[in-house]
Amino acid sequence: MGQKKYPFREYDEKISAAAATDELVFPPIKPGWVRSVRRYSLKNSTTTVAKVEILVRKIGYDHPVEEETAPVLGQLYFGVDEIFLTEGETLVFKWTGCAAADVLNAYISGYDKHVGEMEVN
Repeated sequence: MGQKKYPFREYDEKISAAAATDELVFPPIKPGWVRSVRRYSLKNSTTTVAKVEILVRKIGYDHPVEEETAPVLGQLYFGVDEIFLTEGETLVFKWTGCAAADVLNAYISGYDKHVGEMEVN
């Protein structure tokens, strides 16, 4: 019998406050859980930016997962790798070169499991 997985699908949107670097940060993983982000995508609906980074944030450091240089305005970009998050970690989408009032979008989906149930294939 298969192990219990709890599917999720989340979307977040942020309006950039000023011309600079801006981040869209998903909530941290709760103690006792792990998250498998199977699909993720992002876009800036308003202006062209210099770069978008996808990071796993843990206290004290950011672990880079993927980067897209000079993404096209309004184009939806899809990530290619599955991302595993453990308790206390969070997924961060970081846009460099935003303009004030840029509309930043991020979409993630996958499943959550209790620690000890996660299989890495």
